[in-house]
Amino acid sequence: MIKIGVLGNSSIAKKSIIPAIKKSKNLDLCGVGSRGGETGKSYKDILESDVDAIYVSLPVGLHYKWGKKVLESGKHLLMEKTFTETYEQAVELFNLASELNLYCMEALMYEFHPLQNQIDSLLSKVGNIMSVEAHFGVPHFENKSNIRYQKNLGGGAILDCLVYPLSFVFRILGDKFVNHDSTMFYNKETKIDERGYIKLKYDKSISNISYGFGHSYRNEITIWGDKSILKVKRVFTRPEECGENIELWTGGECKIHEVENKNHFVEMLDSFYDSIKHKKISTKKTLERMLFIDLLKKNKF
Repeated sequence: MIKIGVLGNSSIAKKSIIPAIKKSKNLDLCGVGSRGGETGKSYKDILESDVDAIYVSLPVGLHYKWGKKVLESGKHLLMEKTFTETYEQAVELFNLASELNLYCMEALMYEFHPLQNQIDSLLSKVGNIMSVEAHFGVPHFENKSNIRYQKNLGGGAILDCLVYPLSFVFRILGDKFVNHDSTMFYNKETKIDERGYIKLKYDKSISNISYGFGHSYRNEITIWGDKSILKVKRVFTRPEECGENIELWTGGECKIHEVENKNHFVEMLDSFYDSIKHKKISTKKTLERMLFIDLLKKNKF
């Protein structure tokens, strides 16, 4: 078992990560640090404690600063998505972790749900993949002071929503696309990107990605092959008890493949523990998507 602390008393920490830590048989929660000390501990208290690892649950604009402090304090790092604001920041943190013989990982929980392996196992039935669609969009937040609307804290849809559908497309088709087209919509008042639409063309297939704020809620993928069509809803943020299963459409007929109910936050934390224990360090996937996100944000495509 490893001791873990939390930096940031965010809604995702309180609602999902902290309960998952308490459910995990491999992690021992040793404190939550908050900016104002309302949790009884400060960020400094957590950094100077004897924990083995720290989960950073702060706005994206603060990830690099506090992620670096975590590593420099000698702790393994679990960073809330999206990993950093820029590709260069991500590279620096991974390099620092390597130099210090520490592990850092992006907390992209959906990747650890058994659903992903089940999708992989059905790809042979889909056949040659012609297109992949991945969508993750949410309604606007009622609180207009929400950190997602604050540019100086790394707000915007690219850094909040895109990582989900982008990571899925890269998982299925890879990051070696040959052509790219994208459209983004900005809010003139907040100066953030609110939503976007991306098309990636590969040698023999294409992907369509949509993401952002101001949509009716959508959280689904479709993989269209020359044999069948695979569809799933509630892919990226999936409740532990979820009735959405895999639909495999062949010749106009649908076969349902039931998906095991699991808490993907617990699965992610157990993978984090396992990676530390067995020194299974991989940065490739995170850096691939961080490079794309960084270039998209800077309009360098």
